[in-house]
Amino acid sequence: MKNKSASFFGACAVMILAIVALVMPFASGLVKTESITILGAVTTNTEYIKGFDLIFGSSDSNGNVLITQISGLLIAWLVMAAAGVFATVGVLLTLISSNKINLGRISVGFAGLLALASGILFFFSIPMSGYENSSAGGGTLGGSVTYTLAIGFILAACFGVTAGLIGLFSSSLSKKASN
Repeated sequence: MKNKSASFFGACAVMILAIVALVMPFASGLVKTESITILGAVTTNTEYIKGFDLIFGSSDSNGNVLITQISGLLIAWLVMAAAGVFATVGVLLTLISSNKINLGRISVGFAGLLALASGILFFFSIPMSGYENSSAGGGTLGGSVTYTLAIGFILAACFGVTAGLIGLFSSSLSKKASN
């Protein structure tokens, strides 16, 4: 029974965390900060870019592209969705599986690997997006643009890594319990 409960609760945790990680990009994904210095006066403009705008792209009502789709972030999001699917399958298989072939444990372990990989990819959102920090000028006339991760991608990455570690840990724990 311990084997089944470890896999079941691990699969449930991975499934819930993967679903939560999938919706986190509704929040801001990146923060773009522009600073302009003119004769010693500094003007700062901060723009919050939504995560789903970066994942799926964004256009205005006329069809003009505002933000292009970033393939690496789309892959990270789809991998997290696959982790959620495998975790859901793991929950179902754990409930109905026999002791000889524990496909639920295998499914949860694979979901953990996928969630871990996706979480790590979300941490690298800025390099994958192609945005680079830049600065020009100096002294009394200059400017800079910096990009930082915002709460949407930070939480998606944290939930993904946590789901991955739980999936891998519960899968290995239930394997030891079955031996």
